Amino acid sequence: MFSELLPDLDELFTKLLKRDVSILLPKEQRLISPSMSKDDIRKLIGYASILALDEGHSAKTKAYEICTRLVEVTNGKNDSVITASDFILSRLGNFPGRKLLRDRYSVKESTLSIPASLWLERSTREIENTIFNNNNEKRQLLTDFQYGLFLELGKKQTVSVSAPTSAGKSFTLGLDLLRRITGKGEVQSVVYIVPTRALLREVSGRFRESLKKEELGDIPIRTVPFPIDKEKAPNGIIYVLTQERLMSLLFATQGEPWITTLFIDEAHGIQDQSRGIVLESAIDLTLLKFPAVELHFASPLISNPEIFPAIFHRPNSKSILEEFSPVSQNIILVSKVSGKKKAG
Repeated sequence: MFSELLPDLDELFTKLLKRDVSILLPKEQRLISPSMSKDDIRKLIGYASILALDEGHSAKTKAYEICTRLVEVTNGKNDSVITASDFILSRLGNFPGRKLLRDRYSVKESTLSIPASLWLERSTREIENTIFNNNNEKRQLLTDFQYGLFLELGKKQTVSVSAPTSAGKSFTLGLDLLRRITGKGEVQSVVYIVPTRALLREVSGRFRESLKKEELGDIPIRTVPFPIDKEKAPNGIIYVLTQERLMSLLFATQGEPWITTLFIDEAHGIQDQSRGIVLESAIDLTLLKFPAVELHFASPLISNPEIFPAIFHRPNSKSILEEFSPVSQNIILVSKVSGKKKAG
C-alpha cells in the first residue's frame, strides 16, 4: 500500500481529525486543537492524491477523508484545497461527492486551474464512468462501484451485491431497471421487491420520477398484485411489491402474471424467520413459473453475497462485495461529568 511509504501520514491525519472535529463542537466544548499550517495542508493534499491511486478501500477512504476534511477546516475558502479536492474526488471516481462539493461552494469547472495532464486524467475518468440512454444521450455520472455494478447487471442472469448503505446500490438497480424498460427487444415486466409496505410509495415514486424524465409516463407502475396482460402493457410494466404481494401476484386468479426480471432489495432479510420464509418461497415459485427470469440481489455490507446465487442454483452469476463507502461521518462519544449538569 502507498500509505506505508508516507511516514508522517498518520500524524498529519490525526491532526486534521482533531481540527475538524473541534470545529463541529459548541464553542464552550471545543478542544484545544492543533492548527494546520500551509505545509501540513500541502503535504496532506499530496498524500491524498497518492492514496487515491491505491486499490485498497482503506487507502481510498483515507484519501476521501483528507480532501473533504481539508475543505471543512479551511471553510471552503482556500482555492487550492477546493481545486485539489475536486481533482482527488474525480480520481477516486466519486462524482456524486464532487458534485456536492461544487454545488455547496458554487464551484464552476471553468474556474478550476489544473495542469493539462491532470485535466486529461479527470476527463478520462468522467468518460469511463458515464452511462448513456438508448438515444446515446448522457444520463448519469457514476462512482466506480456503481458503474461496475451497472455493467454486470447488463451481462449476468444473476448479480448479488453487498455494499454499504451509502454506496448507491439501490440507486444503481433503479438505473438498470430503467435501462430494461426503455431498451429495445423483449417487452419487460420487472418486479422490484422491498422489505416493508412503508417503502412501497417511496420506491415507486422514485421510479415514476425517473420515467417522467425519460418521457415514459405511460408505463404503468403498480404496488398492488394485480396482473396486467402483455397486450395492455405494450411498453412494459413495473411492479414494486413486498414479498407477500409477490406471492399474491403469482397466485392471482384474474389475469396471467408474467415476469422477466426480479430485483430483491435488502436481500439479507431472507435470514429473518418471518420475512425469510415468505421471501424464499416467493423466489422459488417465481423461478419455477418463469425459468428464464433474471434475478438480482442487493444487501447491506454482508461478507458472503455469493450465498444467494448458491441458494437458488443460479449458474450465470456474479457476486460483488464493496467495502469502500463514498461518504464519511463523525461519531462523537459524550460522557457525563459528575456534579456538573451542563458539562460533558
